[in-house]
Amino acid sequence: MNTVPAEVVKHKVSSDLKERKLSQIEIAEKTGLARQTVASILASDDYFSKKHAVLFSLAFGYNRDFLRKGEGRMLSEESDYGKEIKIEYQDRLIDILRRATDVSSMVNALVLRDGRESCLDLLRRVQIMNNFVSAVKYFPQLYVNRDENPPHNTELMDAAVKLFTPVYDELIQIMRDRYGLDAEVHF
Repeated sequence: MNTVPAEVVKHKVSSDLKERKLSQIEIAEKTGLARQTVASILASDDYFSKKHAVLFSLAFGYNRDFLRKGEGRMLSEESDYGKEIKIEYQDRLIDILRRATDVSSMVNALVLRDGRESCLDLLRRVQIMNNFVSAVKYFPQLYVNRDENPPHNTELMDAAVKLFTPVYDELIQIMRDRYGLDAEVHF
């Protein structure tokens, strides 16, 4: 198993806490430590002690092995925070899948109604959309910059939604404008 150096562990934890917009005082309150102790822990280039790893794990959902030895993922999937991230990720993925399925069904209805030849442009666009959706669905655990991310990276899903939405909106608009399909869209 690959291990991450202690200074990288501290950097990742510090960055994560900043992303969560937590002050040192809030971190201290959640861990039961003094603010100065929190500052000292995060500033050092050593791994977390057993005690501090337990406190940070309980308060923020970090994987204790990651904090103590640099092994495994930063976040524990069993923690409340890890579960929350997983649910948020899966909700967004399900929404993308539902929207892609709805558009595909509408395009199939148009092909049946108007014929394949008149719908080739739509079919190409749907194929591109479905290829993108397949990549997001079947390869969710992508690693950015060779760093191990949480198993369900919400930043990745934010990017997927930003890329998917314009393609989806364009397909709906084409079906309305060119084919007179009154697509009812629900978000």
